[in-house]
Amino acid sequence: MKALVLIACLASVTMFSACAGSHNFQTHVVFLDSNAAVPAGQLWPLRAGQLVLSESPPPHSLLFGLGTAAFYPFTHAGVIAIDDATHEPHVVDTAAEYKPSFARTPADALAGGLRRQPFLQYVAANLYVEVREPAAHVDRNKVARRIEQLWQRKVPFDAHWDLSEHESLFCTEFVADILVAGGAAAPLPVPLTRNRSLLEVLRWFGVRGDVSLPAAVLAGPNERKVMAFSAWRHPGAARAYFEA
Repeated sequence: MKALVLIACLASVTMFSACAGSHNFQTHVVFLDSNAAVPAGQLWPLRAGQLVLSESPPPHSLLFGLGTAAFYPFTHAGVIAIDDATHEPHVVDTAAEYKPSFARTPADALAGGLRRQPFLQYVAANLYVEVREPAAHVDRNKVARRIEQLWQRKVPFDAHWDLSEHESLFCTEFVADILVAGGAAAPLPVPLTRNRSLLEVLRWFGVRGDVSLPAAVLAGPNERKVMAFSAWRHPGAARAYFEA
């Protein structure tokens, strides 16, 4: 049954976008670190180089939840950038959209790459979003330079979620890349599901390799939570969602 559900979800995913959804929710601030400094000109304590971890609505959340051997919260990741002219926060991430074609696999019909969108627009498209500080030793200037390098290269989206090559990047692979450039340790990949039916579906979709890089592995004890936004009014509702 889970395999059949996943097939239906994958079909839905290819009709919209990979790694990030296109919904809009009423958003509530459910966590704010009162000790976090608010930069001049900002409403919230948002700074360039902060991590953004988010949970997309179905079908994306079900797809990524079933794809690994163990459950991990969050389905997508990006990084905060501050516009030099307007000082407005943005999220830089990678994503792709389905392009109708005669591709051999659904993944081959996905096209995309790096994108930049206003922070609140990004938040409104997700069920839950956390902003976290990178580890203290991470050099944010080096992170920013790496983002600019990848932007200038117009690096494409990795629709096969293949960690063995880095000419194209999926969402968490991109965030891991820029954090490592800033001096962070490389996050450890996790194994894909051991369910043979689900694994066969992933192969059909075009997923290569035997490991994945869930967004949650980017956030350890050294990545302090600064803010959280939710489609639910109370933090407990978000926790209940992840624990269900």
